[in-house]
Amino acid sequence: MNEDDKDLMEQSARSYSYIKQKSKYFLEKLGARAYGGIVHIKKVIVLYCGISYKRDYLINGKLSTFEEFNKLFFIERNYKYYNSIDRLELGENKYISISIIETK
Repeated sequence: MNEDDKDLMEQSARSYSYIKQKSKYFLEKLGARAYGGIVHIKKVIVLYCGISYKRDYLINGKLSTFEEFNKLFFIERNYKYYNSIDRLELGENKYISISIIETK
């Protein structure tokens, strides 16, 4: 990779992500279909080429800021559960990515 490609970031896809039942956040985003929990299956590797995209951060089930997420996840490593969902389709060609942690 040369210097011109530094904005290219490859994120390898896990086969699936599971979100617990009755998540208030997902019920608000996806409606009643999210009540029983969500299994999000990924089929391909996602490449982000310097393109901004919407990402929400959930800490203990509540919407939070990147700064708070960054502090707990990367700096303090104060979490017992982590999950990330990339390009969750909300409908009408709208997508969101979500990073989730539950603290210790």
